[in-house]
Amino acid sequence: MFRGSTAANSMYVNVLISASNNLVFQYRNSIGGTTSSVGVALAAPTIVNPIWFKLVKVGASYSAYYATGTANPSSWTQVNTAQTVSFFYTTFRAGLAVCSYDVTKRNVSIFDNVLIS
Repeated sequence: MFRGSTAANSMYVNVLISASNNLVFQYRNSIGGTTSSVGVALAAPTIVNPIWFKLVKVGASYSAYYATGTANPSSWTQVNTAQTVSFFYTTFRAGLAVCSYDVTKRNVSIFDNVLIS
C-alpha cells in the first residue's frame, strides 16, 4: 500500500486478496474521495498457493500485478488497467497489512521478498 498520509481520508493505492478469493486493486485519487476497486476472481485453490503482489509506480500511474505458485515469479498478470493517483505530498507512506475478515479468527501471513524502491 502507498498512502499520502495516515489520515483516514488520505489518497492511496493498494492491492489485496479478499476473503472471497478476489484479488483487488483499490485506490482513492483525491483526499476524502470515494475508494474505487477493480478485481479479478481467482480459482478457489489459488488462495492456498503462494501469491505474489506488486504495485508499480511510473510517474503518477500505478499498476497492480499478481503471480501464483512459484517462489520467484517471472510471469505477472496485471489487475485491470493502470490508475492515475497524483499524490501531491512530498513524501508518502508504504506498508503491508493483513486482516482476517472475521473477529473470531487470526490471520497468519508471511511477507517475503519485500522491496520498496
